[in-house]
Amino acid sequence: MMRVSRRGVWSPLLALALSVGGPKALARTPRSGSPPTGALAPLTPAALERMAPNLDAVMWSGEGRLSGVVQAEGAAPARWSLEVETGREILSPGRPDASPSPDGRHLVFRQDGGWWLEALASGRQRRLGVATAGALLVQPASWSRDSRWVAIIETIRGPDEPVPPPVTTAGGVRFQDVGAFADATSRTKRGFDGHRVVVFEVATGRTLQEISVPEDTLFKGSWGAGAAFFFVPVRMPHYGHETYTAVRRLDVLTGEISEVYRQPGAMQSAGPSISPDGRSLALNVDVDGQRWEDFVSLIVVDLESGAVRRLTHEHYLSGAPIWARDGRELYFVARNGGLNRIHAADLGGTIRPLTSGARHHFDVQLSPDGDRLSYQTADGAGRRDVRVRDLRTGKESVLKVLQDPAAQFRLGAFEPVTWRATDGLPVRGFLIFPPDFDPTRKYPVFVDVHGGGPGSSLKLRSLFSPGSPLGWHLLAAQGYLVFVPDMRSSGEYGPAVAAARYARDDWDVSGMVPDADDVDAGVTWLARRSYVDAGRVGIMGHSAGGGRVNYLLTRTHRYAAGIVHDPIPAGALPTHLALITGAATGEHLGKFGISTIAQRPEAYTNHFMLDGYLSRTPTLIIVGNPARGAMVPLSAEALFSMLRSFDVPARFLRYPDDGHTPESRASALHRYAEVLSWLKRYAPPQASPTA
Repeated sequence: MMRVSRRGVWSPLLALALSVGGPKALARTPRSGSPPTGALAPLTPAALERMAPNLDAVMWSGEGRLSGVVQAEGAAPARWSLEVETGREILSPGRPDASPSPDGRHLVFRQDGGWWLEALASGRQRRLGVATAGALLVQPASWSRDSRWVAIIETIRGPDEPVPPPVTTAGGVRFQDVGAFADATSRTKRGFDGHRVVVFEVATGRTLQEISVPEDTLFKGSWGAGAAFFFVPVRMPHYGHETYTAVRRLDVLTGEISEVYRQPGAMQSAGPSISPDGRSLALNVDVDGQRWEDFVSLIVVDLESGAVRRLTHEHYLSGAPIWARDGRELYFVARNGGLNRIHAADLGGTIRPLTSGARHHFDVQLSPDGDRLSYQTADGAGRRDVRVRDLRTGKESVLKVLQDPAAQFRLGAFEPVTWRATDGLPVRGFLIFPPDFDPTRKYPVFVDVHGGGPGSSLKLRSLFSPGSPLGWHLLAAQGYLVFVPDMRSSGEYGPAVAAARYARDDWDVSGMVPDADDVDAGVTWLARRSYVDAGRVGIMGHSAGGGRVNYLLTRTHRYAAGIVHDPIPAGALPTHLALITGAATGEHLGKFGISTIAQRPEAYTNHFMLDGYLSRTPTLIIVGNPARGAMVPLSAEALFSMLRSFDVPARFLRYPDDGHTPESRASALHRYAEVLSWLKRYAPPQASPTA
């Protein structure tokens, strides 16, 4: 093992760096000018490539010690641990998918086709059982409270490439029976095809239970008291099914399974949390619309009577709640305009905030003694750190600064902002200023519309710098104001937003049109600032954000440049065609929204796929490889052809080695260079003399 000093920070053995420093306050007011820059360097793509990797899956490993995983691109994982009281840190060769036991004595990990147990004191290893080849882990291995058992939730993927129907020969004629093939494979030929819960006994290494779960999705599980393991299967709307979310209890000694909760709707992030006495279940689900995670609240279920209490009404929960050790309250993370905060709720529904400020809080864990919360935080300048809050005194301590770009580079100010949509709804977002901002000048604007459908939140994450906001600062360093708007479908603006969307029961089941209107209203609001050049606004959207930008560019000519990045289909028709043609030929068309296609055909056939003829905006279109997870490019290809048909400048780039997002830092920065080149051509940082 190798100790890492409090000052430094390079491990040739592990090919990674962890920069350590003390906390620094970042207070920048653009209206009063930029602070002194000293010897700070400009932020460049080359500098971004040298940034330290993120620290993930930070959790308590016994009393008084935190551990996590560092994964540098192209390098083996490293295990990081820190003694909370002394600040002593250790980096050691990591174990894939490792999870420490609550008592701090063991580490379970996956390697060489099996699950292994390592005694941390001696380093001795022994095999627990076979790991399913190619299985994905949707959460770390879950230890029972007494460290006696380990539960693994596995998701087994179907084939990456579509499986064609077999060719039959009869009378010298070759043919394919597509319907028969669809009947035989409708549950396996697309996406995930199976889910398992596997439980190992630590003392003997025996596989106690191995059960298959028939539902489409199984993401989360958690231990209760004794031998009870709880997991959450979700039925998705595929194959014409009605959706539901359930919580089931597995007795790992007897194998008995019982269902303790069920509600309509597909709640993919629902995570069960069992009270210390084992009598109550806390869960994060949407109890308003009960269709999707449109507005996620905290509920508590009495496991004996089934009675349900709702504890939150105004907060959108991000992730599963955590019980206090005395069972009298719960800790949870709630959305806050992309800067999530930690709260506590007692069983009567009284909420109190535990954190504040313009920071994003995540990776929250409760210490084994129940006296402290650990978590990571991040800010708009890319600073990340690990903190601990003493729940008895309320004192917060910064244990480790993982990276602090503002201490190295000349960065502009980061400002959380709010504007009002056309119907008066307050919408939130981020604004990033150039490093040497001068309010007497006119600046161009780059608008970055985030992806994700309903329930997908605003995040401190740029496409060009996965996991951090520094990609926005790269563009700000080129002289752009960077505007990152949220929109109403993200869920943060209350359950009434989703209720209105479902009530319309039209083709726009995801709310793309009102989302685009929210973005455009934000640009209108921003353009009123004296330092904004409204004639030099470029706009980019990724995934669902790409669909929103695609729609917006056919409805307004205000944007000087557009970038559509791996967009979702342009409306209902291409969306549903993708679900019943090609590899999905013969599948059942499910119900999307309230009505079926027979009841409201226009809700399934309306689209704007050919509306590119309405656009006058020079547009850069970027797609990935569908075989690697990118969107079906039909809508992007149609947009490109329509723009060229009407002599609108357009460029189409396909990245065959990437899926829906860049799969390497080099690919992300290549896209940044292409986007910057497009912006400089059509929305340049400096206005022309005749402008």
